[in-house]
Amino acid sequence: MKFSVACKNCKKTFVAQSERYGRLRYRCPYCGATVTCELRESLPVVEAKPVSGSKSKPKPARQTASSIVDKGKATLRYTSASLNWTSNKIAAFQSRYDDGDLWLFFSFSLLFVLAVIGGLYLFAWCAKLIVTGHSWLFKLYLDIAHSF
Repeated sequence: MKFSVACKNCKKTFVAQSERYGRLRYRCPYCGATVTCELRESLPVVEAKPVSGSKSKPKPARQTASSIVDKGKATLRYTSASLNWTSNKIAAFQSRYDDGDLWLFFSFSLLFVLAVIGGLYLFAWCAKLIVTGHSWLFKLYLDIAHSF
């Protein structure tokens, strides 16, 4: 790996190459002084080139942590209110009818079965679309390949 090392004697920077990290010694190619340096994983460079500064201002953060927390609290309040409203409606239905639990179980079971049937139909339709699309594309490929 290549590292950028500054000589303490002549203050010039040179590139040192090493495959290991830790305290290593190098001889400065400019003044010949021995330089002891500590090489860490966060210091490797590919090439030592000066970086020109830009005059653009840093972009401000779009959201602060407090605004994100406030949005999370508002979402939690809305979700809690929705769940309370739903549970109150279910409790009112159960108290109004003697067999309200049975009706709820039957209606949600029917809804689940219809959702499963709809999902299976949707997956079958997607599989059919993929198969017909693949065969159409393969036929087109063969027509193009054999036209030459």
